[in-house]
Amino acid sequence: EKELAQHIRDNKEVIRNFFNKKEIERLKKRLYRNGEQKKVEEYLASKYGYTIRIPAGYQIAADDSAFFWIRKPGPFDLSIFITYKPYHSEEQLSDAGLIAFRDSITFVKIFEDPADPATYTRVDTTHNDTMFRTIDFNGHYARTMRGIWYSNTKTLGGAFTSMVVLDEKSGRLYLIDGFVIAPNKDKSASLRELETIISTFKVVDREEAAQKQQAS
Repeated sequence: EKELAQHIRDNKEVIRNFFNKKEIERLKKRLYRNGEQKKVEEYLASKYGYTIRIPAGYQIAADDSAFFWIRKPGPFDLSIFITYKPYHSEEQLSDAGLIAFRDSITFVKIFEDPADPATYTRVDTTHNDTMFRTIDFNGHYARTMRGIWYSNTKTLGGAFTSMVVLDEKSGRLYLIDGFVIAPNKDKSASLRELETIISTFKVVDREEAAQKQQAS
């Protein structure tokens, strides 16, 4: 029993990854059972050089230069945004670098009140811990981040889950971020849904994707 317990402790990361993958595969079957938005996925591949599987029910909330945002409104308001910037140094992949990347986008793109540009959201590093992991994502160096966000007016907040992916070929650093608004509700299932969609992100050849789209 002692040897078994030690083996589990020594391999806890491998075991956790195994069960996470199984859970994601199960959720994928449920999420895409009612279809997915393949035309939008093809558009993303040809315009930006990446794709992500978008389930039915999600709407495009913004498509502005290198910023793309989808949203599923409802009692559990779910959002995913994708953006990228040039990769310059390892500092961008530090814990502080990941938070700064997310905040730099939500400061100018995610308003608490769309009618008031002075409102913005940011990662809460004062009252809540933010969790970080380093992973291999389809052959790319990547880091994940999970924590709490809040608005500068302190009247709105929620949970988020992010993945930052380094694509050395293009020299891009991608941020794929999911966040949920559901005051006073358990957000764990919503976060799993967002993480499942985020797991389908892929970097593709933009020119090749554009040619395929034109030919179809």
